[in-house]
Amino acid sequence: MFATISISIADADGDIFPVSVHVSIPDATTLADAISLYVDPFYFTGLGMLTLGAPVSVKLIVEPDLQPYADFGGTPPANSDVEEKARFVFRTATGFDVSMKIPAIWEDYFSNSGAGKEIDITNAAVITFIALMTEDIANGGIDAVDSHGHDLSRFVSAKQWFGKG
Repeated sequence: MFATISISIADADGDIFPVSVHVSIPDATTLADAISLYVDPFYFTGLGMLTLGAPVSVKLIVEPDLQPYADFGGTPPANSDVEEKARFVFRTATGFDVSMKIPAIWEDYFSNSGAGKEIDITNAAVITFIALMTEDIANGGIDAVDSHGHDLSRFVSAKQWFGKG
């Protein structure tokens, strides 16, 4: 599996700059071993020897290969278009908005039988998606969060979004 080691370095003025490296970790490696075998040497015998700055954040971002899940949908239909998106906005418990763009959205999920610009939030699939994002993804305490770890606590809006980005 692949992982990213990300270490943010601060200087004397408090300015912070992240340094990242991608690593390949054998699948049988435990998280504790990954930290001791990859993160410790990267900083203590590598990066730490080169910089005068101080580490203020250290992350190991694991990217397991989930290839079996990539084939769920099969071949996309001819009318699918990744430029046609829905932009969902959620709010964290701390009041910050987080958006997610979903490409190749079913046109039936737009209001007015696909002719509108709003997502039909009364559609069963849309209701289920919103509930998963704002409640409990796996009924085991796994919550959708923002980049600071704050729970997405409520749905704000969902609208059509068109374009490459």
